[in-house]
Amino acid sequence: MTQPILQLGRADLWEEVHNTVYRSSGFVGRRPIPIPHAFVPLTFTNFVSAVWCSSPFAEDRKWQRGCKVSQVTPIGASIAGRNGAITETRIISQGIPTLLAFSQYTNEYSLRLDFYPWYQEIQVMVYQYNGVVSDTTTESLRNIQTSLNVIAQRLP
Repeated sequence: MTQPILQLGRADLWEEVHNTVYRSSGFVGRRPIPIPHAFVPLTFTNFVSAVWCSSPFAEDRKWQRGCKVSQVTPIGASIAGRNGAITETRIISQGIPTLLAFSQYTNEYSLRLDFYPWYQEIQVMVYQYNGVVSDTTTESLRNIQTSLNVIAQRLP
């Protein structure tokens, strides 16, 4: 099985594509009305992204979970009026940048954000990795081809 080769440490290969504060629409008694799920308004073509979330109301509490991020992959069938299916979901810890490397079912996907019901406000930032993604098989084949080219040049 191949492993992806990424250059995650290069700041120029990351782009902030979403930075939004989501708010509850009010309260029922002392509890906030849950923030409805949202979609990041972008179609992703690279399977690597990073997400960070934080709430100003969580400092005095021990809330660790920030939100859930789901990969939504387009499918040909319309099921219950939707043309996409959730293929993977990850829990994002509050205040900790989280690297997401989703499966490559198709060439594009979208992200769905789901929020825990106790938040009355939460900020979510999404970064897209724009670097070249190669894999160990591709790199091995390139090395073999280079070696064959060197040998071919030495032949009479």
